[in-house]
Amino acid sequence: MKLKGIIVPIGTPLDSDERIDEKGLRRLTRYLVDGGVHGLLVNGTMGGFAHLEKSELVRALEIILEEVQGKVPVIANVGETGTKRAIQTAREFEALRPDYLSILSPFYFLMTQQELKDFFQEVSAAVRTPCLIYNNPITTKNNLELGTIIELSSMPNIVGIKDSDQDFEKWVRLVDSVRGTEFAVLVGTDTLAAAALIMGCDGVIGGLHNVCPQIAVRLYDAVCTGDLETARSLQQKLNDLFSIFECGSLWGGFEFALQRMGICKKITVRPFGALVDPEFRKRISATLVKHGLLNEAVAFRER
Repeated sequence: MKLKGIIVPIGTPLDSDERIDEKGLRRLTRYLVDGGVHGLLVNGTMGGFAHLEKSELVRALEIILEEVQGKVPVIANVGETGTKRAIQTAREFEALRPDYLSILSPFYFLMTQQELKDFFQEVSAAVRTPCLIYNNPITTKNNLELGTIIELSSMPNIVGIKDSDQDFEKWVRLVDSVRGTEFAVLVGTDTLAAAALIMGCDGVIGGLHNVCPQIAVRLYDAVCTGDLETARSLQQKLNDLFSIFECGSLWGGFEFALQRMGICKKITVRPFGALVDPEFRKRISATLVKHGLLNEAVAFRER
């Protein structure tokens, strides 16, 4: 089945020792599934994969698969710096039987387009689980060009892409190039969700949707039914909520939002710190109240 809809790159709740907070992770998983999302991506950028020990990444995937129980597809993300390492991790995750694997471009060192193409071909061929390409040039410094993506889209075990490049023209041309195929085009940009869906992308994988899955799902449904005015209004809500990420460093604002909603206590890892600025904390609380998310969280916890 072709991947589509609102797929959330789930955060990873942690305890004070930076181990998986199982209760928090199960709570967040249920909150997202109950919110109507169409899938979960585990151990992605929002999940802090680069900071956590391999055993914690495996445990997070185990818990989420157990909690989801097949209600929505689960995508296990592989983020490694070399082909051999990526294959080893992909096979380790595959043994837990996720529905899909996401393969992130290698990061830190710059690569040519041919090297990127060879990497994705070799890793996807080493497993049986369908693979999603993950292009995130801001964090990896390696950007997949349109021609490279189109070539990879014809590979037998590559079924889609999460593209966080924010190049709208490239999205338009990619959608036209793969139209009529089972290759899914999913974008990783919360603030362009409505526009991307309207022009034909299959779905959105946005970190903000951890906080507001209901709003993102309603936006997707509005686009699917042609209610573009509602979609525009909901996009404005998402853009306003995105200010959460502008508070503090990295995920400090995101962590505080989940704390206020009673989902979990911690997601940041050292050397990154928690959000302590009282003005930022006040601003996030006001934004959550404005969009009814504290009420949504309370209703969820009371079920």
